[in-house]
Amino acid sequence: MYKIASLLFLVSFYFDVFTQEKVTISLQVSDCHINEALPFANVVSIKNQTGTACNFEGNFSFTTTVGDTFQITFIGYEKKVIAVNNYLTINQICLTPKLVNIEPITIGAKSNFLYNLVADCRRNRFTEKQFAKTYFLLKSTINKKQVELVEAYYNGTYQDHNVQELDIKKWKDLLVKS
Repeated sequence: MYKIASLLFLVSFYFDVFTQEKVTISLQVSDCHINEALPFANVVSIKNQTGTACNFEGNFSFTTTVGDTFQITFIGYEKKVIAVNNYLTINQICLTPKLVNIEPITIGAKSNFLYNLVADCRRNRFTEKQFAKTYFLLKSTINKKQVELVEAYYNGTYQDHNVQELDIKKWKDLLVKS
């Protein structure tokens, strides 16, 4: 009796495992509204717990058995579950965008430190006149040959990053013979 039960179990296991028909599924995943491919969407076989990802054109291909189901997911879209059968005739699956309503987010600081710092900098910006030595050099060329050299030293007066006055201190202008 034990031998007959074991034999029936093995025969049923054999038919269960080896009679399942293998099916290769090749589909394209796209957006239902704009019909554009969804690259790198995830495709997972629920029965086998194996999966793949779509390529850049939204295409994928994998082999499974008849009776399996696979799930297709993509961030921002509703997931889709499809049953595998002998006569799977579709060549494209479209996913519907998932609308998610979120509450408004307000970002604020605990203090106004940075705002106050910038405001203080504006109020206290440097408005006093500054005096500095200034150097000026000009080289003029014609056909890659230098024809003139102007060099000058100034005592400059500056306020708010603007030149207020330049008093010439020394100046030299040289003309080069050609």
